[in-house]
Amino acid sequence: MSEALELVCVGGGNMASAILLGASERGVFEAARVGVVDPNEGKREAFASAGFWAGASLGEFAESIGERTQVMLAVKPQALAGELRAVLEGVARPVVWSILAGVPSGVVRERCGGEASVVRLMPNTPSRVGKGATAMALGEGAGVDRALLFETLSKGSADSFALRNHG
Repeated sequence: MSEALELVCVGGGNMASAILLGASERGVFEAARVGVVDPNEGKREAFASAGFWAGASLGEFAESIGERTQVMLAVKPQALAGELRAVLEGVARPVVWSILAGVPSGVVRERCGGEASVVRLMPNTPSRVGKGATAMALGEGAGVDRALLFETLSKGSADSFALRNHG
């Protein structure tokens, strides 16, 4: 792929599927501009058949991560990728979306090299059919455009909520 991806999702389980497939079908982004990392070949094949780029490791996308590429962490908390820091090293203040249950944004930020703008998202699987809800909490240093992020989330789920002091 010659251009940088818009989003790389680490983890291709049920929640990632609900978010990515629902958002793609609603025109939030083009599947061809999104990469999905998952060690499970069946999950990779399912995403690839839906038009997403799919790979077994984050390193496979290293050349496709640019200054505007955002990363969504959708793995079990204990599987937070060790390679994440190395891949994001060349990106100034990457935007990282985390749907990791129970992992504070500060921990995610540290694992990403300490400079990431971390946004914690708490979605639910009905997002797949546009009937879900997503809560959002901006972590320390999250200098993202809140209105744009909120609009994006709202297109992918029925309701979105901003939380304060839940970083």
